[in-house]
Amino acid sequence: MIAALTQEWVALGHRVSLFVPAGWSQKSWQEEQYGPVTVYKKRLRLLAFPHRSIRGFVGGMLEFPKTLLELRALCKKESVDIIHLHTPR
Repeated sequence: MIAALTQEWVALGHRVSLFVPAGWSQKSWQEEQYGPVTVYKKRLRLLAFPHRSIRGFVGGMLEFPKTLLELRALCKKESVDIIHLHTPR
């Protein structure tokens, strides 16, 4: 679905940037270019997760707000007009 939306938006002349939650080891931002689409990747620690240790929960509490502020800065940098949230859950 994301690929179809991206192709349609690019065909309409929009600039498309995607944020993709990365794997656990991706602590810092990574930027990749796929044709006209820029993809940003970074891990996204969830606060509530089954079987999470107290240490993992505290780590998530510390990292999650920082990641949200970084996402906000990324939206300003990219001059984002529309945010489309897509999740399989």
